[in-house]
Amino acid sequence: MPSIPRRSLLPLLAGLTACASVPEVPSQPNRPIASILAADDAFLRFIEASNRAGTLAELGGSGPITVFAFTNSGWGDLPAFTQQSLLGGSEPLRVQALMRSLIVEGRHPVPQGREVTLTSLNGTRLKIDAREGGTARIESAGGTGMSVGLGSIGLRSARLARQDIQAANGILHIMDGMLVP
Repeated sequence: MPSIPRRSLLPLLAGLTACASVPEVPSQPNRPIASILAADDAFLRFIEASNRAGTLAELGGSGPITVFAFTNSGWGDLPAFTQQSLLGGSEPLRVQALMRSLIVEGRHPVPQGREVTLTSLNGTRLKIDAREGGTARIESAGGTGMSVGLGSIGLRSARLARQDIQAANGILHIMDGMLVP
């Protein structure tokens, strides 16, 4: 049996470790994105933030839309004071800007082997880079409603841990962290 160089295994093992904390979400072409996310406790914060932002209706609407969802652990990437201000109701425009930056009109699967830039509902440019084989990264730039301070805390990129999950009203991609415009 041929041996695999150790340095070749490190990226693979890192990817498997990151995916272990991200739930398996199967395609469910008969259910809207809101229903798929609400059925899994790993997305409680995403659903709560969507509800507070007024975007939950879009996630359950006819679409088509593409959604980049974070898990509860991704929400934990934000400083505690930011989490509280967004969900505590003191900054409704900021939570709306955040959630609208994660929704794009139309169905957009990950472009295998290339890079594409999409524009979210709030004008944030989302760059999806899938040139690294099976790993796709997403980066944000621009948009409206978020402070420069939030954008400077290093949450402008994440890895797409699960991608191209089909729903009745669009496509769902799950990030391994938080993405702030």
